[in-house]
Amino acid sequence: MHTFATVERHSLDNGDRGQIYCEYIYAEKDDEFRSKNDRDDDGTNIVFLVDGVCNDGFQFEKFIERCCSHNCYAIRYDYRGHGRSSNCSNEKPLTVETCVSDMKKVLEHFYRTHPNLLLKEGALEEERGPRRKKRPWSRRRRVTLISYSLGAQVALKFAIEEIGSVNGVGIVNGTLEPAFYGLFRSEFVSDCVVGALRRSASFQLFVAFWIRICMVLLSLNGFISSLLASYFVKASAKNFKPFWTHARRVQARSYLSFLVDAHSREGMDILECLGSSSSQVGGVKKSALPLLCIVGMKDTLVRTHKTVETVRRLAPECDVVAVKDGCHALLVHDAHAEKTADVLLDFVNRCSVINKSAKTMTTSNVEWNDLYDDDEEAYDRKTMNALLA
Repeated sequence: MHTFATVERHSLDNGDRGQIYCEYIYAEKDDEFRSKNDRDDDGTNIVFLVDGVCNDGFQFEKFIERCCSHNCYAIRYDYRGHGRSSNCSNEKPLTVETCVSDMKKVLEHFYRTHPNLLLKEGALEEERGPRRKKRPWSRRRRVTLISYSLGAQVALKFAIEEIGSVNGVGIVNGTLEPAFYGLFRSEFVSDCVVGALRRSASFQLFVAFWIRICMVLLSLNGFISSLLASYFVKASAKNFKPFWTHARRVQARSYLSFLVDAHSREGMDILECLGSSSSQVGGVKKSALPLLCIVGMKDTLVRTHKTVETVRRLAPECDVVAVKDGCHALLVHDAHAEKTADVLLDFVNRCSVINKSAKTMTTSNVEWNDLYDDDEEAYDRKTMNALLA
């Protein structure tokens, strides 16, 4: 089979909220492959990538390569005030709910422009006319959500609202606690700062102004930005350069309003609901949704040990991978990007199998160094037995 990557770029009109920029990325098949397979896409997985705040998708490049090479469609979009999407207005700030609403619009547009990915389910009878004819009907494929950093809260909220459309949720260095806890480490200080931001518009403007100044300075990618990259995300300036470049574009008010809104325990409540087979959605007892949580234990922006403890307590059926020497930039770090992409792709494929067989994922809490070693056969065996069994 011969393939080449195709990137569809769209700007979706959203009325008075301006434009939502999104991308659909997949490997286009050649004519020979099409003639043999016609429109049979039953093996196709659809992955919705959910960015962290102040990101424009650059961190998912390695994983997107994996998706294209394994017949997966990757969907991503820019948050309001980020990338090529329109800025937020003061009346309609960027919130987790806003991001979820935009995700729904993007997914609606994706299926409207890719009807070949709908699953044919049989026939329904038409209600009109003297003769009742049958017409085929179809349903959408489920998507697997892969989120990064604060995008975890967006992905979890989307999953709980669209539970019938989601295969599973993968989280990489997710900010599952209230957002400022990882930044200030002190819950008391964090709650005080957020309380002041919520009560005072003037204080918000003051903080947003200095955020903007810092973003412009960091975008110059000089000594200071290199130093910060080294300390906060433990990544080289080269690998993290796209972040600083994009930071200059980010609307400071959107960035701040997102952080303030994400200073909530709602993400943990949703995680508990989705990650336990004893919980209920809509009054109906359910099986746990497949969940994967990858945590870099040297992440300076998240309380890592607290996060691992919380996930294992609230969502006992969630797979937890603790990366002993991992940082916040796992997806772009030289030492971890390839491995992270491999584990995420395995999770995506497993979610598809689980959905078809209506089984739940087996819990496995494994250490990164236990999962990977220099023996390729051992790696394959441990991956299948420990993470994907």
